[in-house]
Amino acid sequence: MAPRASEEGHLLSQEQRLRRAREEDNSRISRARVLSVLGTIFVLLVVLFAAYVRDYESFLAEVKLEQEVVDLNTMVETRVEPAKQVLAETAGEWDESEMSLGETVEVVTTGGGGAVEPMKNVTTPSAGSGKEGGGGSVGTDPETKVRRYANWQGFNETEGEKAARLKVEAKFEEQIAAMKEKVEAERKGILIDSSSDRKRQLRLDEIALGKLEDRLRKSRGFRTVQDESVEAERKRKYESIHRHYQDAVKKSDFVLDGKSRKIVDSFDGSLKPPRYCYFSPRGTKVTPMEPAADSSKLVRGRAEKPKGRSLLRRRKKRRTAKKPTETKKAKMPADDAEGVSLFFEDSKEILELASKQYPCLVMHQDCFNETYLPETNDLKLRQWYEKTFFKASTMDWESRRKQLEDFKKLRLGSCAVVGNADNVLKGKYGKVIDEHDFVIRYNVITKPFAEAVGTKTDGLFDKLNYIGTKFAPDIVPSRFNLFPKYIPYELRPTKLPNGKKALIYGHPVLNEWRRDATRLLYLYSKAKHNKVSMEAYGQIKIQHASGGFSRVRAIVELLREGICDRVDLYGFSSAGGKYFMPKKLVSKAHPISGENYVYRLWMATGVHGKLCMYGD
Repeated sequence: MAPRASEEGHLLSQEQRLRRAREEDNSRISRARVLSVLGTIFVLLVVLFAAYVRDYESFLAEVKLEQEVVDLNTMVETRVEPAKQVLAETAGEWDESEMSLGETVEVVTTGGGGAVEPMKNVTTPSAGSGKEGGGGSVGTDPETKVRRYANWQGFNETEGEKAARLKVEAKFEEQIAAMKEKVEAERKGILIDSSSDRKRQLRLDEIALGKLEDRLRKSRGFRTVQDESVEAERKRKYESIHRHYQDAVKKSDFVLDGKSRKIVDSFDGSLKPPRYCYFSPRGTKVTPMEPAADSSKLVRGRAEKPKGRSLLRRRKKRRTAKKPTETKKAKMPADDAEGVSLFFEDSKEILELASKQYPCLVMHQDCFNETYLPETNDLKLRQWYEKTFFKASTMDWESRRKQLEDFKKLRLGSCAVVGNADNVLKGKYGKVIDEHDFVIRYNVITKPFAEAVGTKTDGLFDKLNYIGTKFAPDIVPSRFNLFPKYIPYELRPTKLPNGKKALIYGHPVLNEWRRDATRLLYLYSKAKHNKVSMEAYGQIKIQHASGGFSRVRAIVELLREGICDRVDLYGFSSAGGKYFMPKKLVSKAHPISGENYVYRLWMATGVHGKLCMYGD
């Protein structure tokens, strides 16, 4: 029986080996089939993708052609029927990307080769006009596209209106020709004498020329389109700004001095102005910007109970229970919600950053003392100072340092800063402003508005925005040019506008403040859930602090240093326009209500000294 058992075992082993071999063959066949199917699917996907790409490229090409050439009859029937004779020889298009803003139409003609050329019978502006209107000339440029404003009045003008417009344009052309001759002569003169006065005058005349050209271009209903290289540079610059913004909004570590820390820790959320803000420096009764009657109570209640809803919701609940009378409602400041709708923790975080100090934001002699700034900042500030103002100068270091003010001796008394907001018109603060010992203004027209803004001017912010316009400054500062745009060699007053001495920014320190200002306004917008609808290159356009915000912070530094005993702000609002141009509203690019909130925190807490804010 034993041999038979051995034989059966041997047979079973062969059967198992055959079964295993068949299973392995089946497995290999299955894998081959799966791979074959996957390969086929992949090839089909590649073919489909290639076809899709070709179709998409064809679609883009068709869209581009449709954008470049549109049937003239459609445009004439919709918008420019009265202007048939003007546009009869052209093919036009509605530029939908611009018409989404409700503003422009691009007018082009097609040449024999199918290329897009400018409109032949229209004087064409160049693409060189800058932000302030300088540099561009109105002439025929075969490389420049032209866009016509869709709301141009010339589409519907009568013969009389057309004759009047042409007369005005002829006058513009004469002025432009004269200004071009003057600019060309000044450019030649700089080759002989390159003083800062000549350079400044040349720049002012270039700006004036650009503004004249812009007015002529607008009268004719045209503006230029930036070429691809300029657009590429703008996109690169915007992306760089976006990266810096992302870095700036990150939280940074800093240490407050003992006095500031005590004020921040004792902050209860109230925006109630201190008592001294209800009187001018000479005792005149005035009313500073106030929160709603119940806002301080609500904020303190929020501080005592960290867990809870936002103050805005609590306030709405209170109003639902008992609606205020029309009289009480009328007395509430327009910007009241800005002061009470934040969580207490958000307000305190904003106050803490707003309490940070920036020694040498306004430069003075002690900025270079070893005990005044950390060694690294001192070295960086000195390098910037010497390179900026004393390049190739033979003055020794001590003489260079003494070109700055000595803050141990400088005293300005009560200071007023007059901004451009139109809320000064309602308040008529002219007499109260002139009561101050030292009045600071932006360089714009003032005399027609003396009742609202006063006449006294001791310091003037040197800007160029309104040079050559009817809003150009009609005043001269008695003491200082503040942070001049045109840097005088060796800080000589004779090289400055009005021949007055300069108070200047310490730019390395200014950059630190601007970074923190970005975070300040970011915290406010985040707490308020503000959403900006502006876009640039497919991204949300970054809001940034206005220039006035940095200038006010510099004056606050004079307050903290004891140079000003008190600082009163006039003409700073959270909305509206300029007092000399009410229709020119604040740009959405500036979170102006956030800046307003910071001013009110400074006023309510006195963290930097006696600061008061007036106007709605």
